[in-house]
Amino acid sequence: MRPFIHADFLLETETARRLYHEVAKEQPIIDYHCHLPPDQIAQNHRFRSLTEIWLDGDHYKWRAMRAHGISEQYCTGNASDWEKFAAWAGTVPATLRNPLYHWTHLELAFPFGISDRLLNPDTARGIFDACNQRLAEPTFTAPGLLEQYRVKVVCTTDDPTDSLEHHVAHGKSARPTRLLPTWRPDGAMAVADLDAYAAWLSKLEASIPASDLSAEGVAQVSVHTPGPGGGTTNAIAFTIDPPAALTVSASVVSPGSQVTVTLVRGFGGDSDWLALARTGADEDDYLQWTWVGDGVTDRTWTVTMPDTAGTYEFRLFISSENILAAKSPVVVHRLAADRGFALDLDALDALVDRHAPDTVVVINPNNPDGGLVDRGALIDFVVRLQGRVRQVIVDESYLAFSSLEPPHSLAGLVSELPHLVVLNSLSKSHGIAGLRLGYAAMSRARAQELRRGSLWNLNAFAEWFCDLLGDDGYLVAYEGARRRYVRDARRLFAGLGALPGVRAFPTAANFALLEVGRPAHEVATALLARHRVYVRDCADKWGLEGDRFLRVAARTDAENRRILFALSDVLSHPAWPRLAAAA
Repeated sequence: MRPFIHADFLLETETARRLYHEVAKEQPIIDYHCHLPPDQIAQNHRFRSLTEIWLDGDHYKWRAMRAHGISEQYCTGNASDWEKFAAWAGTVPATLRNPLYHWTHLELAFPFGISDRLLNPDTARGIFDACNQRLAEPTFTAPGLLEQYRVKVVCTTDDPTDSLEHHVAHGKSARPTRLLPTWRPDGAMAVADLDAYAAWLSKLEASIPASDLSAEGVAQVSVHTPGPGGGTTNAIAFTIDPPAALTVSASVVSPGSQVTVTLVRGFGGDSDWLALARTGADEDDYLQWTWVGDGVTDRTWTVTMPDTAGTYEFRLFISSENILAAKSPVVVHRLAADRGFALDLDALDALVDRHAPDTVVVINPNNPDGGLVDRGALIDFVVRLQGRVRQVIVDESYLAFSSLEPPHSLAGLVSELPHLVVLNSLSKSHGIAGLRLGYAAMSRARAQELRRGSLWNLNAFAEWFCDLLGDDGYLVAYEGARRRYVRDARRLFAGLGALPGVRAFPTAANFALLEVGRPAHEVATALLARHRVYVRDCADKWGLEGDRFLRVAARTDAENRRILFALSDVLSHPAWPRLAAAA
């Protein structure tokens, strides 16, 4: 007879079984909220019996026992460990169809290895003795059990007055599970008992970070606690050191230009790092990064700004925990329409000489105009930079649209050019934006270095799509669709270039940037209102000043003809008059 707990417990479909056994089963656990005592983890606590690890402090089990009519003596009272466990064993059968029933038998199966019987009054003694015997083994201590469950991070709930001494002690051990505190200020709201509340307040210490003060220098701090028994301390003077600061060499830059950020008064940690990010992006969302250096407090870092218009900033993080410590002023990257958005590799080479950057980034084809850099010239440029920069990143996300022939990527050169990294966003090249899927080709050594950091996890849909990439039938269908799309897009771009009063920049991507002779927002509005055609008004992009740029994406051949007709119609008519505001 199949046991109640088995390898496919609750996995009722083939998809569920595959997702669990092939994907989820071996994944580590990151427990961001629990009530585990940190002292037990730090002190390698060994449990005296199954009752201690299962019933002490478990209010879910207590609630079930009370509902079953069990006396409080066997929940939180002074009954023996065996008596309490026996009372729980008598309650378990009544919890059928409650998660407690599943949890109980899942935990008996792993890590205790008991799956041949269910817990009830008849089996209680044997299970109690067998589990107690396992608890005497070296791997069944508090941290040992966490390691058996592959717990990578455990976050305890901690009072603001806690010294966190156990977290500190555990952090100095060689245990693989990280122990982190979380803020649980229940005491701040426990005002029913005023004496206890005042005692809790008296434990709080005054702490004012320098970032909260208007200026460095000497500050006077007093601590006040309410009565009864409270009062105000004498003022204590302490010195506030100036905070870390980031400054930039330029706040407005043109395409291909370099920007140097200068760090002063850093913290010198061996895991401190600098990042370049879009203004307003999440703290874990950045474009380039570099280590500050162990013991380094002052340094510079020169980067090539992205070709995408927008506003950017540099950030300083303390340690690999992503603790944001400082930001630079915003760096604005402007696109130069008067140069046709062309990338001058010789000029870029000269800037590398001038600023000695860590990283050079080239987007090919470019965004937002779709300009393509000659492959031979780009390879020559990458070769020239070997030994002069740490890495050259070439983003080929739009390369699939550059030719009817299969795209000739630089990815095959990464083994002989170890400083080269080639990116491709499948969201663009394969039209799967919702899956957030892409890849990077790089040398083996660089890939191993990257694996030591944080990588983007794949969801099940993305994994399914990755399987398709190895399917011959899909590859044939994709290549046919890609070639058809490129032909349709080229016909659209030729038609756009023939429209009167329109400057269409040469493009090798799946979109075209247009410069029109009237306000772009009026053209975009008329297209949407008259023809239900949406195009991108680029007025919000830095470097595309003058309200005259539109970006048009290619669609199917029929839709492309509709776009051309709509643009021709709108541009052949006078602009819509503005409505005057009523007085």
